[in-house]
Amino acid sequence: MIEIGCCALSFIGLGNEESLRLIRGMGFKHADVEVISSRAQGNQLEAAAEPERVGTELRELALSLELSLAEFFVVDIEIDGRPVTPSHPETAVRERALEQFRRLCCCARASGCRSIMLVPGSPRQGADFEAEWDTSVATLRRLVAVAQDHGLTLNVEPHSGSIATSPELAARLPRDVEGLAYVLDYAHFLSQGFAQEEVYPLHEFTSHMHAKPCGLGLGKIPVHRMTLDLLPIIADLAARNWDGIISCECIWPVDAPDLTRHPAIQNALMAHRLEQAIHSV
Repeated sequence: MIEIGCCALSFIGLGNEESLRLIRGMGFKHADVEVISSRAQGNQLEAAAEPERVGTELRELALSLELSLAEFFVVDIEIDGRPVTPSHPETAVRERALEQFRRLCCCARASGCRSIMLVPGSPRQGADFEAEWDTSVATLRRLVAVAQDHGLTLNVEPHSGSIATSPELAARLPRDVEGLAYVLDYAHFLSQGFAQEEVYPLHEFTSHMHAKPCGLGLGKIPVHRMTLDLLPIIADLAARNWDGIISCECIWPVDAPDLTRHPAIQNALMAHRLEQAIHSV
């Protein structure tokens, strides 16, 4: 069953609690929560330091709003104020990141989220790509095991500048890392000039999706300007009997002067487009 949710990250400037209240008020029943850094909506360091308390507070808030929490949105693991991805060259830093990830998984489990999200790895300019691929793969295998121990799916988001920057590379990674899944956002591929048809094969590895208005060469635009065609995407998912949530992720500053670009309006419009596509297949 294909369901529709919304990312708390869409509402920059609001905390997780304010964002979740807004998301529920807009009529959504599913939401992703964000703990990207110590300066984010949900403070990552606080979530790692007190995982049970932070997670329980999120779960109780969601229950009070009759809202289901879907994904625990981490992106990078913050170590000493810096983002760390699975391809980080220093073993000691990766070990510290793994320990922090364990604690974040405790928080995600306590919150009631189904999955936890990271990036797949970020190759350095001039470094040997295959060596960094191997480092990412080895790290991701350990991260998958930790997530599974906590009853979670580990999703990574293939994106430009990552080791999974193209549909071809993105199709390779889950075959090297058993149990790894994707949170898939077409904007990360269309913005690079890939046709959306090239992305369909990645549905095989996808457990969660983000819906962001985009087009060829354009990664973040208003819904009325997007050229992303939702109907064939939904049709392909339905043909695969895909069971998951597509979370709207229309991101603009909350105080945008042009109200047609306000994130609440954009996410409502995107949800409407998704509903139309779902009911058409």
